[in-house]
Parts: sequence; C-alpha cells; structure tokens
Amino acid sequence: MAAIILKNPGDRHTEQVVRELLQKLAADPNNGIASIHGRAELKQLGGFPDATFVVDLKPGFYADNNLTGDLVSEMHGTHGGHGFSPECADMRAAFFVSGVGIARHRDLGVIDMRQVAPTMAQLLGVALPTAKAVPLHVAP
Repeated sequence: MAAIILKNPGDRHTEQVVRELLQKLAADPNNGIASIHGRAELKQLGGFPDATFVVDLKPGFYADNNLTGDLVSEMHGTHGGHGFSPECADMRAAFFVSGVGIARHRDLGVIDMRQVAPTMAQLLGVALPTAKAVPLHVAP
C-alpha cells in the first residue's frame, strides 16, 4: 500500500487532479494497482488518518520511495515489508498467547492486529489509553 498525503488536505482541486491521475494509473494493469481508497473509506476503515488516498497494490507489487526512475520496475530477490492490505489473506500471520490466565485451545479467528497491544497491556495490568481497538477475549 502507499498512502498519498496532500500538503494541503483542504485543496480540493489538487485532490481531484491526484484522483484522476491515480485512476489513470490504475486503468493500466501493468501498474499493479488493485484499488484506490479515498478519504471517507479510510476514515471508516480506521487507518491512515492523514491520507487523502491509499493505493492498494496487487500481489507481486511493492511501493517504493524513489522519486525518479521507472514507474514500475522488476524487484530482484525476496523482499519483506509492511503496508499490505489486511484484506489480502496471504499477509495474515499467526497469533499465539499462552500462560496463566489464558484460555486453552481458544480459536480467536481472524483478528485485527491493532488488538494485540491492548490485549498485552490488559494481561500485564498496564494502561494503554490511546488504544482504539478492544482487547481480545483471551481469559478463560
């Protein structure tokens, strides 16, 4: 994913120009754009609060920070990183927690990774007042 943050978020003209450019780029499948999320959708999803757009890339494509060069270039070797859509099942990871006060053999299903920190804070008896996600139900 790549977040597009405008210098002036209130500049609707620039927002429209960028929207049209992103739509033009997305129309070419060689650019690897899976979808474009706008400000309203991002707010609903709870991510990227300062972004005007987020570009979600197809598997096999990765956003870079180069300001020059080809728009799309081959990436050699293996490459890991952050910033993939939580909708992409291939990007899911396992979460295991065990110990005193933890339910045994509980299947939490697919969880929101933002729930991990509040869960750990709750287990440690530590306040995490800025957390927006609720802790997972891991107690017996």
